[in-house]
Amino acid sequence: MPHLRGSNLVAASLFITLAATLVSCSSATDASPGAGADPESFSLSPAADTVYQCLRDRGWDVTINWDGGIEANSSQVPSGQQDLYVSDEKECWALIDDRIERMDSEAIADVYKQELATRECLIDHGFDVDPAPSEQQYIDSFHDERWMAYGASTLTTTPIGESEFREVSEKCPQPAWSLGASE
Repeated sequence: MPHLRGSNLVAASLFITLAATLVSCSSATDASPGAGADPESFSLSPAADTVYQCLRDRGWDVTINWDGGIEANSSQVPSGQQDLYVSDEKECWALIDDRIERMDSEAIADVYKQELATRECLIDHGFDVDPAPSEQQYIDSFHDERWMAYGASTLTTTPIGESEFREVSEKCPQPAWSLGASE
């Protein structure tokens, strides 16, 4: 049963998105703000939106993809400023990680319910998903080894196109994409 450790929760979820996109061999599309389903969002990941805005507020000319992937290339990070960018990026993600670490049992139970809904949604869309742990097991292991419906599904190993992956992601939201986005 796939689990996630420590403060890399959001990053691992974004990795799952990247892996599914790479498996499909399709190229990234819409990397502009406003690409998410919610008109107030930049992407489908409120956590990545928060980091994106943090980096923009610090003066970095970064872009964000619909799936929350934040991009900064050599034209966006001037020569000699890579270390500063990496430092700012770590500080921006630390805001998210800190909020996740401070989640109480009630907030974690809410995420568990979201994961169960996502699991059912993925099954409804034809993907196999491993059984979820009990709510208490989920709460107890949340900060060390957290079960995720997407990570426990065949979606991550099924070659699908980016547009289909986006459609599934819009219909079956990934709870990890929202973790730490707000207090």
